[in-house]
Amino acid sequence: MGKDKITRFLDSESEEELNSYNRFKKRRRIFEVHSSTEEEEVIENENLQNSTFKEGFREHRSGTYIQKIRKIKRNSRKRYDTQSGKIIPAKVFQNEDCQCRKDCLKNLNETERKRIFEMFWNLGDFNKQNILLYEATGRSVVKRGGQRNGKGSCRNESFTYWLNYKTGKVAVCKNFFFRYFSNKRRTIDTCIKI
Repeated sequence: MGKDKITRFLDSESEEELNSYNRFKKRRRIFEVHSSTEEEEVIENENLQNSTFKEGFREHRSGTYIQKIRKIKRNSRKRYDTQSGKIIPAKVFQNEDCQCRKDCLKNLNETERKRIFEMFWNLGDFNKQNILLYEATGRSVVKRGGQRNGKGSCRNESFTYWLNYKTGKVAVCKNFFFRYFSNKRRTIDTCIKI
């Protein structure tokens, strides 16, 4: 659209012409994508500049493109921005002791823990990560349970968590397990319920 047509829209009193001008303005909107490194940011900005945003269909597709980028970054532990603009930092390997009775830190050396952390986050696929979490957790029925107010057992199941090691599976505590795979209990609960 040329400047003549835009000024004609602004000068006219017709609602249809003003609505079409507003639709034109909406179609010209360009989204900004943040990435974890400067090189990725330059590549993504070049890709966005090369594609055309003149049609309404392309605007919708560019939004889904940005959602896919967010999803890929979230599943591969990279820094990303949420849709509301909140910046989520990249997940970093933490070598902290949980100080539990299972001695999780002593059972696995640091290089092996780092390898497990990298392997999980380099999968990059949410479904594959869920399968790995499902295989690394065990659910067993509680053998004995007291009654609370005559309503039955307060807890029906207990969970065990393992990390795969060269010699086999090594049992670890819940906090140690969450530190490596997810910070949220909900993620692991979802995997177990499947």
